[in-house]
Amino acid sequence: MFRGIVTASLVSLALVGCTAQSLSPSLHAGTTDQTSRANLTHGGLGAQSPAIVFQWNPTSIKMKDAGPYVNTSLKYTDGDTVVVNYDQQCDYRIDFDLHPGPSKDHVETDGYAFYAYSGKTGSPPFHCTVKALLKNTQGKVIAHADLAVTITYPKKHEHGG
Repeated sequence: MFRGIVTASLVSLALVGCTAQSLSPSLHAGTTDQTSRANLTHGGLGAQSPAIVFQWNPTSIKMKDAGPYVNTSLKYTDGDTVVVNYDQQCDYRIDFDLHPGPSKDHVETDGYAFYAYSGKTGSPPFHCTVKALLKNTQGKVIAHADLAVTITYPKKHEHGG
């Protein structure tokens, strides 16, 4: 009976050691600083996966209606899926070109070039948000990042645009 208790204890220690090793942040040792790590949207399950990287750069942009394009980048944990959505107000005012980027140290960096065109002139600046969601392989949203967008409209001019 004593031998059985010792064996169980050794098994428990082995499991604890294995778990602690699997939680090591070594996979993300080469990633960006703490500000580039998004908050997890699930409650208390962070121990099952390494830290998630998900960050717009910059986090806000100012655009002129009818161009030029404004370039941003979105970093995220390689292997997950990114879905980009507009606020309803943004949807008909801006568009983006996606430029898939490189992956390094388990972090992928994609480029997003935003463009606005509404044909309006003389309107006050318009504000909206572009929302990006990070989904794991099961399709569950595990993080989110927002890009604040301000669109300025040209003053009226004599020639048509």
